[in-house]
Amino acid sequence: MKKFLRTQKIFKEKHQLDILNICISSENIFNNYNVHAYLDTHVKARLLGLHPNNEILLFLKSTDQVANPVMLSYWKKYITVVNDDYTIKTLSPLKKYLQEDFGFTASINGNPFYIEYAKYVVQKEWEKQGRSPLFELTEEDKEFGWDELSKIGIPKGSWFVSLHVRDAGYKLGSHLAKDDFDGYRNADIDNYKLAIKTIVNAGGFVIRVGDPKMKTMPPMEGVFDYAHSDKRSNRMDIFLFSQCRFFVGVSSGPILNPILFGVPTIMTNFMPISGRPHASNCLFIPKRLWLKSKNRYASYSEILSSGLGRIFTSHGYEEKNIDIIENSPEEIRDVVIEMLERLENIVIYTNDDEERQERLRKLYRKYSGYGDLGRVGKEFIKNCSIMGLL
Repeated sequence: MKKFLRTQKIFKEKHQLDILNICISSENIFNNYNVHAYLDTHVKARLLGLHPNNEILLFLKSTDQVANPVMLSYWKKYITVVNDDYTIKTLSPLKKYLQEDFGFTASINGNPFYIEYAKYVVQKEWEKQGRSPLFELTEEDKEFGWDELSKIGIPKGSWFVSLHVRDAGYKLGSHLAKDDFDGYRNADIDNYKLAIKTIVNAGGFVIRVGDPKMKTMPPMEGVFDYAHSDKRSNRMDIFLFSQCRFFVGVSSGPILNPILFGVPTIMTNFMPISGRPHASNCLFIPKRLWLKSKNRYASYSEILSSGLGRIFTSHGYEEKNIDIIENSPEEIRDVVIEMLERLENIVIYTNDDEERQERLRKLYRKYSGYGDLGRVGKEFIKNCSIMGLL
């Protein structure tokens, strides 16, 4: 990749394409929610001076394949969307010379980084400089969202937590289906009931977001199953991502969107384990890996120093004779309590807590390109240490 970037740079300079000061993104950059975080990285790298601050062009004749056109409208502050047929036809021959693969790699100070690793490098510098998130919801969109919530009994001025727990229904149409490819990233929303009650008892509401094909929730006090309601809209999605007190989710695209707005986030049932959040205000608790052939859990050293932390399909774990163990209701509740305490500035981290965090960070720094931002839930990592997994 480094050789390609150098060759591309030489070609652009030789033929004076560099004076255009533009790059062209692929048309599918907004096909899913994941890419918002990638584009966030590319824009921040430019603003930080880690990448030439050239203008990003997106050729987009139609928004039919855009996951959320409302979010695209927010991005227009930082990129130029070209939808004129003549202009697209005229400039398209330049794509092979000026296109950047935003969804896979990023050039930082002239060096190529896998985009997931670049997210960490760029965000760490962004936070070091004390910069604000790229986005803030408009007053009009805030008013719209609160008006919608008031209609279902959540008054303006109250606080809520948005919850996203992906299951097989998202891709296969039923939460009971077996997903041999992506199932390792799914979770059972029933295991979140204890955490939900904790939030409601603390005075908040819980709004469940996601796809309507996913498992329905039983009626619970203080809970709105937005995913199965007639309130669903692209505009409301962005409101719920950006205006919640904090966001609770799993390893799925929507969890990256609150971070764009600076919202504290809890990543539960996080997989694959080599990954970490890419913002300091995040907490996370991974799933555990049960080694059936050895009748025990895999330690973090084993996972991160080997390929076990980088298995990206369900059948990949099956081939390794590994059972994936979801977070328990108590583990999810504990990390939610920790986030509530952090937001109230009453959380207490002991020297032992910090020592455990640093031991795990060292493993991530040594073996994983995802960096060391965010914290593992303190009760979760304490129990991992007791179990001899740290």
